[in-house]
Amino acid sequence: MNSLLFKAVPFLVSNYMKLVYKTEISRKMVNAEPVIELYKKNKPFIYAFWHNRIFMAPFGIPQYIDRYVPIISKSKDGELIARTVGGIGVEAFARGSSSKFGMGAFHSAIEHLKTEGKGYVVAVTPDGPLGPKYYAKKGVAKMALETEVPIVCFCYNASRKITANSWDNFIIPLPCSEFVYVYDEPFYADKNKKVKENLEIITERLNKVTEMADNWEF
Repeated sequence: MNSLLFKAVPFLVSNYMKLVYKTEISRKMVNAEPVIELYKKNKPFIYAFWHNRIFMAPFGIPQYIDRYVPIISKSKDGELIARTVGGIGVEAFARGSSSKFGMGAFHSAIEHLKTEGKGYVVAVTPDGPLGPKYYAKKGVAKMALETEVPIVCFCYNASRKITANSWDNFIIPLPCSEFVYVYDEPFYADKNKKVKENLEIITERLNKVTEMADNWEF
């Protein structure tokens, strides 16, 4: 990719994301109060959602977008994503992924969550970056167990959208859409359970909010 495209793509995509957000016809927030309370108290937490809901996740509670910390790979594609979300106001990143430089990303995410006074929110897609779809991998549970911060499972849906023919059926909302943003109650990983058992709980709770969002009647 030439340098012009490397600059143009993040600019175009970030501005499209802002356009979708600014042209929302309506916004329904389901069970957002406990999450907003975490933000107000400057408490860090793990923000978990499936890979196909990345697009509008930073705008879930937009007034706190500067505390949103996505995990992004160190590849060229990852750099494009970092520049894109930087264009919508995201200021901090945990660079890496489960398939490349994973431990670096994991430790960076842990560091952000343990930084006192910042209230960073680490965004995790437990089934990313390569799937399988809606199957949580161990990183999110290990992160929650090590940091002892709460997990918030999240999903959104839009009345007007494109669903890509990708492994995760990635959702691209369209401008002038109605939106629903669904949040689960914050919860903690159980230290008395194995990582696999915690993953089953996280998967179940993520699927619950996803089902609610997907079945929303606009």
